[in-house]
Amino acid sequence: MNYENLFDCFLECMGKESSTINELAKKENVNAADGMHMVFGVVVIKYLIDNIKEAEEEIVDKIFGFFEKMAQSEDAMVCEVLEFTILEELASLDKKTFEYCKKKMGKETLESCKTIEEYIVQ
Repeated sequence: MNYENLFDCFLECMGKESSTINELAKKENVNAADGMHMVFGVVVIKYLIDNIKEAEEEIVDKIFGFFEKMAQSEDAMVCEVLEFTILEELASLDKKTFEYCKKKMGKETLESCKTIEEYIVQ
C-alpha cells in the first residue's frame, strides 16, 4: 500500500462493497486523480458515517481494519491521509459518534488518534 494506490487498496479491501463506494465517488464527482485526501475526505468518510448511522457493523469494522493498515504503513503520505484527513474529520464529529469510532480503532490507529485529540477535541 502506498499513496498512489491507496484508494485501489481500499476498494480491494472492501470487496463487494466497492461498487457502492465507486457509485458514491461518481455522485460526489471525486476520483483518485483528485488526490487521496479528497477521495478519503469526501467519499470514504461519507461512506463510513452512512454505515455507522445504518449500524452496519461488519462494514464499519472492515473500514477501521483498513485504517489500521494505513496506520502501519511505511509511506508517510498514507499516514498523513489517515491523520490529517480521516482522524481529524472523525474527531470533529459529535462526541458520541467519535467515541464509537475510537472503540472500533486498532492499536496503531488509536495512537495516531491521541495526537489528533490533543489539538482538536476540547
